[in-house]
Amino acid sequence: MNGRAQGSHKGCAGEDRLHFFTGNPRQFDLVITDVTMPQFSGLDLVREVRKIRSDIPVMLCTGFSELVSEESTDMLGAREIVMKPILKTEMAGAIRRALGKRA
Repeated sequence: MNGRAQGSHKGCAGEDRLHFFTGNPRQFDLVITDVTMPQFSGLDLVREVRKIRSDIPVMLCTGFSELVSEESTDMLGAREIVMKPILKTEMAGAIRRALGKRA
């Protein structure tokens, strides 16, 4: 791997993303999700993903810090919380940290 993402999947809603993940859980190295999504929150998505694969690193993105507490992210096992707007360099560093690589 050259240190960059080899592929990604974008879904329309959390439930779509969960369905895709459920069918291919070992295909993913990292889950990055927004906290606020229509009909299915990112926190709900993480809870369901953890039932399928408890070892997968998770990153949460949010523009509203009051929606995400450190306590709730610890319970969910989120490795990174990224505040929007996100610069490319910040996102790259957060991904490396979430994957356990040197930032």
